[in-house]
Amino acid sequence: NAYWERRKIYDENMAEKRYEQGKRRLAQRNRVMLRELTPDQLNTTTGAIQWPMLLRDSSYDNFRQPLDELFAKRARYGVLDSDDYLQAKDLIREWRAAVTARKATYPEAALRSSLRFLLKLNRDLDENLG
Repeated sequence: NAYWERRKIYDENMAEKRYEQGKRRLAQRNRVMLRELTPDQLNTTTGAIQWPMLLRDSSYDNFRQPLDELFAKRARYGVLDSDDYLQAKDLIREWRAAVTARKATYPEAALRSSLRFLLKLNRDLDENLG
């Protein structure tokens, strides 16, 4: 009987430990999970994008301006054709690479939020194909 009592206590302790670990994992996942763009960040009616400060730098005009036009076009027509969609995907991918290549020049927080913003924009394109 003593063995089974100790075993029961051990099993209960382990179950409680797993429950606490699960709660911590869920809290961590919720902290780092990629959320959707807010209406302030992307106005779906007009296609206007509120870019993070780092991405508003003039050195990124060659990425930002075409994406502004493509998202305005998507807002106007409701969907992008396949060529425009692929162009937007390529621009975002190249922009992420350009920002990452200069990561030593940016503060960590600004870099992280800008790269996450581009990921969110990319995901928005995928989720709203038509």
